[in-house]
Amino acid sequence: MQTYTTAVSMGDMNPSHESAKPHILRESEFFGGCIRVKISVKNSSGLAIHDVALELESDDRILHFDRCEPEYPEKKGKFLLDNLDPNTDRTIAIYLDPLICAKEGTNVNCRVFYKDAYGRSEMAQMEPLKIKVVCPIFRTEQDINIGRLKELVSGLLFHDSKVYTIPKRVEPAELLVACRDAVLLHDVRHIKTFKTTDEKTYEAWYYGKTKVTKKDLVIKCCLRRDTDSIEVFASGNDPGDITGLLAEIGRNLTKEFERIGKVQPVFNITIKDSIIQRSNLLSFCNLDGSCGGDVVIEDSVVQRANIDSWNEIQQKDKAEQERRQREKDERRRIEEKKAERQRLVEEQKQKERLGREEAEKKEKERLEKIEQ
Repeated sequence: MQTYTTAVSMGDMNPSHESAKPHILRESEFFGGCIRVKISVKNSSGLAIHDVALELESDDRILHFDRCEPEYPEKKGKFLLDNLDPNTDRTIAIYLDPLICAKEGTNVNCRVFYKDAYGRSEMAQMEPLKIKVVCPIFRTEQDINIGRLKELVSGLLFHDSKVYTIPKRVEPAELLVACRDAVLLHDVRHIKTFKTTDEKTYEAWYYGKTKVTKKDLVIKCCLRRDTDSIEVFASGNDPGDITGLLAEIGRNLTKEFERIGKVQPVFNITIKDSIIQRSNLLSFCNLDGSCGGDVVIEDSVVQRANIDSWNEIQQKDKAEQERRQREKDERRRIEEKKAERQRLVEEQKQKERLGREEAEKKEKERLEKIEQ
């Protein structure tokens, strides 16, 4: 939906001046795992306006500014759109990367600053644009096989990715486990994990069905050592579901990386064909699960679905959580013992100090009696 806003100019209150009145039109769409906001500033008057600058406001805890197209110069947080001749416009596309779900929506605001034909500074305010980022809720009751997975990947209408940089020193197994833990916070099923024989590329595929609308979604986590990147891919029939899901997985993935403690802060980078190609090892595998070329099914990091049932995976996750809890309890016990030893030392020091004070008091009393 497009709307426009008209600037209120001091010149309008003076009939001796004709003031330019820019219109601000805006719309939004889901694009590339981001929300693309298009803003058009249109000068419909018969006079030029000058030094047009656009200032965007959004909650950076929810929407992170990623980039804009075209790349207008920026100064003090404003995009410089230059001058607008009569009956011309400027359009800017701003890409906002959702960091968390916002079911009730968050407002994007915009102000346009300019000088009218008479050199007076003016400002136009855009009507707030409400952006909703809805994360799908899953309830997945059954697994699917490779044949059905390939059908979904080719048949689902929309797909997007987010790509994160990773350091070289972390082992692939550790990164894949972090990805698995981030994805399986949702009620989805792991289908298969593939890898190349040179172990430079890993792909873990997951399937989920939304609880209310019963929509199918496919998720892929791809680790590539040649580009030192992790791609989180999602495919479905609702671009809003995909954008929200990628935002939530990205947030959970960041938490998992923080838990590892070895990974640099992650950030989303744009997929460019000349730099990063989407990996698709699934295309090398047949419906029966056999793979050709240099692609094999990986069993050691995330167990194959036809070997480990969902309950077994849950049991392993539970065992891992219990192990972490035991380690946490042991660290707490050590800290408590250390604190107890420190307390005993302090008590002993206190007793010695009191003993000295008592001895000094008695000695003082004795000397006073002698003097008397």
